[in-house]
Parts: sequence; structure tokens; C-alpha cells
Amino acid sequence: MSMKITNKHKKAALLVAQGYLSLKQIADECQIARQTLIVWKTKPEFKALLMNYNEPLMDMEVRERNLLDAAYRALQMVMENSVNDGAKVNAAKYVIDVFRNKKGTAGGKTSLENNEEMNNILQLVKDGE
Repeated sequence: MSMKITNKHKKAALLVAQGYLSLKQIADECQIARQTLIVWKTKPEFKALLMNYNEPLMDMEVRERNLLDAAYRALQMVMENSVNDGAKVNAAKYVIDVFRNKKGTAGGKTSLENNEEMNNILQLVKDGE
């Protein structure tokens, strides 16, 4: 059965694509049940909306934000638990330094350089596991 796209669908798709909120928060924001949102995400029409909102630059932004959040959580865990996990701490510091020093939207770097930087960060975190 085909889904008729409404403004609620568009708003939910945009919020999902941005990656800032949980499914529960998105459902609340759109005044729908969380389960409704889960069902929508399986529908081709909703997936098409998501694809329209998920531009490559947004993907990189979401990836960068997730890495930065993980870095802060790693530092917080080490500080709170007095755990000496050097590789994770170094990776976390690296991520924070990189993103604090960014200028403009691409930090003066090409997307290839940004991808290489992301891969370096991911390798540092992986090495620390």
C-alpha cells in the first residue's frame, strides 16, 4: 500500500536525517507514536524522503558530531573511573583538537583530507579497544 506523504512525514524524515534526536524524541516532536515512526522507516516513500535529506555533506557532519560525542564520553569515562586507557584518551584528545581548530565548513580541507582524518580517528579508537 502506497504512503501519502504529509508534512509530518517530511518533518520526521528531516529530523531522522539530521541525526540529532532519538526516535522517541522525533516521534514526540511530530506528535506520532514511536512505533509509527519505525513503520514509516520501512516504507519506500519515507526512505526516498530520507535520501533527499541525506546529502554527502550532512553525512560527514553527522559522522563528525558522533565522533566528537564519543570522544567526550571517552574522556568523561576515564576521568570519572580513573581508568588509564591511553589509546582512547589520545584519540579523544585528537578528535577534540581537530574539531576545535576547524575553520569554516570544511576546515580549509578537501573532503578527501577530511575522510582521511576521519579514518585516522577511527583507527585510533579501534586500536584502543
